[in-house]
Amino acid sequence: MHYFLYRYADDLGRPGWRLEKFQFSDALTARAVIEQRHDDTVLRLWRLPGPASGLIDLMIGLTRRPVPTEVLAEFLHNLGVMLRCGLPIDQALVELREENRRSPMARVINELHIGVSGGSALSAVMERHREIIPGTVLSLIAIGEQSGNLDRVLLDGAAHLNRVRGIRQDVQKALIYPVFVTLVVLLAALFWIDYVLPNLQQMFLQMNAHLPPLTIKAMAVAGWLQRLIEDWFWALLAGLALTILLVTRTTWLRQRLYALLWRLPISGRLIRDSALAFMTEYLSLLIRAGVNLSEALAVLEEAMRNPHYRGHLQRVREGIRNGSRLSDELQATGVFPRLMIRLVSVGEQSGNLDEQLDYLAVEYRRRLHHTVDSLAEILKPLMISIAGVFFIFVVAVFLLPVYQLISQTTMY
Repeated sequence: MHYFLYRYADDLGRPGWRLEKFQFSDALTARAVIEQRHDDTVLRLWRLPGPASGLIDLMIGLTRRPVPTEVLAEFLHNLGVMLRCGLPIDQALVELREENRRSPMARVINELHIGVSGGSALSAVMERHREIIPGTVLSLIAIGEQSGNLDRVLLDGAAHLNRVRGIRQDVQKALIYPVFVTLVVLLAALFWIDYVLPNLQQMFLQMNAHLPPLTIKAMAVAGWLQRLIEDWFWALLAGLALTILLVTRTTWLRQRLYALLWRLPISGRLIRDSALAFMTEYLSLLIRAGVNLSEALAVLEEAMRNPHYRGHLQRVREGIRNGSRLSDELQATGVFPRLMIRLVSVGEQSGNLDEQLDYLAVEYRRRLHHTVDSLAEILKPLMISIAGVFFIFVVAVFLLPVYQLISQTTMY
């Protein structure tokens, strides 16, 4: 995404400044889109460099209230219901603007009303808010305006957002428990290393206690870790921050990380089920709405957060452009299951590809839900066992010598 700063003149010759964000980087294309979208004349135009665009995104993210997916889905649903009941779109947007005055959608609805009242298409005005409105919904609305069934695609888009939100919630649900337990164990270990063990060691030295070999070795390791944290704390913190930054910003590293997680037994199953549910849900909705397969794959590729599957989707889309069948390209990647390939092939032969994809979307959502429930049952005792082993080790290595020392003291 690239930001363009430009000076324009409206139809009355009044000058002004605007800042807009586009997917493309070509200045001529940006000029043509701007003049077509706003009916203005672009006088001068500059494409901002990458660092400036990143800074603008950061400032917008810090100052703008985020729009939750469920709020956007509710807005689309309510707008679709109003249009189905025969209310004009500008009047429907006025009603929704009044209803959502305190909602994060208030600013967006107001801009939609201004644009639609000025004669712009709803899809064209929504295109300016790609940071909150997914490309799937934008494609649906554009097709709905062309085909005259905007109310239906708005309702379909709202249902689609709720289903995608359900997929993401299932993934988050699977990760919450292990992340929480891991953080608790790490914090407990740091507390022992930084506070408890130095005091124990000082007490043992003062009382000239005879310690077991395992306790001596464990205290030596703990002392080394304490010195490492004290001497290299900021270096370790900077290294961790740099690693996170590289993984999140470097496509190659993210692809390798996801490819590794995809091959592991537990994380691989979670990644596969969630990604396949996400992809089949997107493709089913877009193809049923009338989007051609190549364009649907492009929208899906843009929305896909998993870089491992995104790279394969790019190769699939290139094969489709060259005239290949979707099932053949999916099979050539080697990462899609036989069930998906077989049903896609049946859908291509019978002409009901959208129905087959919809069946797959339902099936993979069911599998994802089952995977999350299964992982919860497996991880809970596993994480409790790990935490229990850690505390048993602490008691056996450090607290038993203290108890023995206290017993010897009381005997004397």
